Amino acid sequence: MPAVVPCSGTVAAMHIRRDYVDIDGDRLFYEVAGSGPALLFLHAGIADGRMWDAEFDRFSRDHLVARFDARGFGRSSAHTRPFLHCRDAGAVLDAAGIEHVTLIGCSLGGRIALEVCVTAPDRVSGLVLIASALRDYEWSEDIRRYGEKEDELFESAALDELVELNLRTWVDGPQRDPHEVDSDVRARVDVMLRDSFEVLLAARDGLSDENEIRPPVAERLGEIAVPTLVMWGDLDVPDISLIGNRIAEGLPDSAVKIVEGAAHLPNLEAPQRVGDAIDAFLAARSL
Repeated sequence: MPAVVPCSGTVAAMHIRRDYVDIDGDRLFYEVAGSGPALLFLHAGIADGRMWDAEFDRFSRDHLVARFDARGFGRSSAHTRPFLHCRDAGAVLDAAGIEHVTLIGCSLGGRIALEVCVTAPDRVSGLVLIASALRDYEWSEDIRRYGEKEDELFESAALDELVELNLRTWVDGPQRDPHEVDSDVRARVDVMLRDSFEVLLAARDGLSDENEIRPPVAERLGEIAVPTLVMWGDLDVPDISLIGNRIAEGLPDSAVKIVEGAAHLPNLEAPQRVGDAIDAFLAARSL
């Protein structure tokens, strides 16, 4: 039986249901709480479901909220078989008993949300994309060099260096030194990065690549007709604003919100402002 525990924070009456869903031999950890219109939170590739702690607490007051750790993150197993993150998201929705949902995704989570929209469009009511990635986007030379360095450090199992590389690139961003960033935010992401890399390094000889979606979402943005809020931090790497503008221009029904003073994880650096923006979007669209 799934565990049911009291929700932390101000929502003392709420309960969180925690469980795993098995997909092709891999296990995904997920949580569900609250009641009302459904929201599914999809985490960034430098974090796990814990990055949504504030939003999970806040929105469970008047929504059914769900989140999960993608393969290789948090409490989920590594990706040892061919997979699709968007298919995994659908399996979590099924396990949680959710038919229609607003997807709220950051970075990798935004990319997954877009892919759910084109593979299961009838399930999606709305989108909030924060610092979203986009598959088949041609990254800048700086980000390609970051990726090459990350691969090199992963091959040598240099855990501390892997964590610091990702903190410097994404949490600090190109315009700040580490001492200019909230130390609590850096520490929280450090823990999530370290947990993920430990899982992946332990399974690295058996890791499987993610399958591709064809045609890619980058060529199908016009198919996504649901109301969408596109958001990013003004201190993020330049690629993210380019992707955000491309997504916003390609979607039939979108609005843009820039979060000042934040890099790649605006909800951790500015939780009140990001939460208020999401709240306003959901209320205006009756989501």
